[in-house]
Amino acid sequence: MEIRKEKGYISVQIDYNPYYVEQLKHLGGKWQAKEKIWHLAASQYEPVVELFHRNKNDLSEQLMDNQIKINKIRDDLVRLGYSPKTIKCYTNHLKAFLNNSEGLCDLMSINRYLLYLLEDKNSSHSYCNQAVNAIREKVVKIESLYYLRRCLIN
Repeated sequence: MEIRKEKGYISVQIDYNPYYVEQLKHLGGKWQAKEKIWHLAASQYEPVVELFHRNKNDLSEQLMDNQIKINKIRDDLVRLGYSPKTIKCYTNHLKAFLNNSEGLCDLMSINRYLLYLLEDKNSSHSYCNQAVNAIREKVVKIESLYYLRRCLIN
C-alpha cells in the first residue's frame, strides 16, 4: 500500500481488496486503469489515512495468514515435483484469490473470483483455468470443488 500527495490530489496504490475498493469509491476515488492507481481529491487525505490505519491490524493479520498458507502450498508443490514456473504461477494465483476472497475458501467465493476474472478483469479462459488448477491445489479437501466447472470457450 502506498499513499502519495500529488499536486492537487492524492494517489493510492493498493493490492486488490473489495472492501478498500468500495471505501475508496465512497470517498470519491477514481480508478486509473493505465497507472493501476486510485486518485482522490487532496481534501480526502485524512479520511484515506484513517481508513488504512483503522484496518491496518486486521489487514496485516490476514496477509500473514495468507502468506503462511501460500508458503505451505509452495512447499507442497516443490515436494510434488512441480516446475518453478508452475509454482510461481500457482502461488501468484492463490495470492490474488486469497486477497480477493478475504481468506474465505468455499465454492461460492471461488466462483465469484472466477467471474471477477472473466467479467471485470477481462481475463482469458486459459488464465481462469490456471486459477482453477491453482485453487484446486489449495482446497483439494473440499469435495464439492470437483463440481467446479472449468471456463469453457464458446
